[in-house]
Amino acid sequence: GGMPKSNWLWHWKRTGWWPEPEAPEIFILDGKPAPHAQSLDAIMPGGFYLNRNENPVRIRFRLPAGRSLGDCRVEVPGNHGVIINDDHVVIRNLASTYSSDDGFSTFLAASAVFYNVYGAFNCDQGLSLHNATTALVEGGLFERNGGCGIADVMNTQSVYIQCVVRRNMVSGMWLAGSSHTVQSSYLVDNRGAQITVCPGTRANIINSVIRARDRIETLQAGVDAQGDARIDRCTIGACTVGVQVTGRAEISNSLLLACEKALVSAVPGRTNL
Repeated sequence: GGMPKSNWLWHWKRTGWWPEPEAPEIFILDGKPAPHAQSLDAIMPGGFYLNRNENPVRIRFRLPAGRSLGDCRVEVPGNHGVIINDDHVVIRNLASTYSSDDGFSTFLAASAVFYNVYGAFNCDQGLSLHNATTALVEGGLFERNGGCGIADVMNTQSVYIQCVVRRNMVSGMWLAGSSHTVQSSYLVDNRGAQITVCPGTRANIINSVIRARDRIETLQAGVDAQGDARIDRCTIGACTVGVQVTGRAEISNSLLLACEKALVSAVPGRTNL
C-alpha cells in the first residue's frame, strides 16, 4: 500500500520524501509532528526513517534521549477514508485525513450530499466521485493531498458551492465526468492546473477566484480547458496561462490578470469571449 500514508509520497508511486515546506509531517510523537530522515544514518532522537525498498517495508524510530518506548506515544496515522456505495447519503461536518487512497470517495451513489467537509493529507484525492455518482458539495476545504484536491471521473455529475481547494499535488480540480458546476469557490496554489476540464467533459465555472501558486515550476493554467469550459464572473490571475484551451471555452464577465505568458491561449476558433 501507500505506507506511510502520506500525500507527498505520491501514493505507491513515490519512494522518497517531497522537500516541500507545506508537506505534512505524518509521524507523530506525543501528539506533535516528529522529524523524518531520508537515510538511516540521519535519524535524529525522536525521529523516524522509512525505507520503501525493504521487503516488508519498515519504519524505524529512534527514542528521544532519556526516554523509554513505554512512555512515548508514537502514531503513524492511516486509514481507507470515507467510502459511499449507497444512494441518498448526507455527510455533514466531517474530516477525512491520512487515507491511503481518497479522503472521500463515492461509487454508484445517487444524490450524495456533502456539507462542510475537510479532505486533507490523503495519498490520492481529497474527494473523488466515480461511476454514475450525482453529488452536491456545499462548503468544503480540500488541501495538501497527493493527487488532486477533487477528482470526478466516469459518468459523474457534480455541483461544488463555496469550496476551497489549495496546495494539492496535481490539479486542484480534475473534472473528467459528464458535467460539473463550480460556483463561488476559491482555487489557489495547486501544483498543476487549478481546474482541469478533461476531453468530453462539460464544466460551468461561476463566480470563483482562481490563482496559481507563487513558485511556478511548469506550465500552470488557471483553467485547462481540454473539454468544454464555460467561465462566468470569475477572477483568474497569477498563472502561467489564465485559460489554456485545447477543447472549447466560453468566457464572459470575467477578469483575467497578471498571467506570465498569456491571459488566454487557444486554438483559433475554439474560444468565445
